Amino acid sequence: MRTLRRFVADRKGFTLIEVILALVIAVILGAMMITVLGTGVTQSATPVNWLRTNFDIYEVMENITADYRQKLMTDNPFTLSSFMSDVQSNYNSPDYSVTFKYVSFDAGHVENAAACSGSDCRVLKITITQGLHNVYALFSE
Repeated sequence: MRTLRRFVADRKGFTLIEVILALVIAVILGAMMITVLGTGVTQSATPVNWLRTNFDIYEVMENITADYRQKLMTDNPFTLSSFMSDVQSNYNSPDYSVTFKYVSFDAGHVENAAACSGSDCRVLKITITQGLHNVYALFSE
């Protein structure tokens, strides 16, 4: 009995089983943390990419709007068809798509679903699309 007490009292450090058990627990906790936090870390750049995409297409729309204002002041007579052809030739990119549609509005200021024709076509709707992001603006004569 005395030798057992002396052995326990003189013992310094950890046994191999205690060290292995501590490592196993640490690995299990680490694996749990990686699975819980892993998606948060990998998806953390998504809002930044969305913001960058929005900034890019807003910048294109700002440039188109600046061209519209410039053409309104300098072109005599100004026509939406000439403006549309200028935008088609100047703003082609594989990064985004630019679509055009002549629109008209009813008395309640709601866009008509049917395509306008003839003299009703005084408003040009330009839509810029990149991925899931859309920006549109209305231009008139």
